[in-house]
Amino acid sequence: AMNNVGHVDMEAGEVDSARSWFAKAAGEGDVIALSNLGLLARDAGDHEAAKCWWRLASKDGEIHAIRLLAEAAEIEGDSDEAQSNWMQGAQRGDAVWRRRTAHPGRPWGPRG
Repeated sequence: AMNNVGHVDMEAGEVDSARSWFAKAAGEGDVIALSNLGLLARDAGDHEAAKCWWRLASKDGEIHAIRLLAEAAEIEGDSDEAQSNWMQGAQRGDAVWRRRTAHPGRPWGPRG
């Protein structure tokens, strides 16, 4: 519930309140809240902090965090790190990620 309140606040532009709710939720073990803290950090321009939050979330299997790490690595030009993260997603059974790893360099795999 705390993560949901934080998400509503984030959508409403209430960043400080969202951060507070996400932190509370993360403290209770909500890995999606960790990922959301990363989104807030990224949106504030702190890409290193964002990746730290996403790494924490990804260790607990939060697939969205893994995707965000893959995308960040691609933006930074670290194709090995990006591919490693895309593979993690594919191994978790996500069909889009499977296509993505089968067609590296194409943003969501084959078209059509």
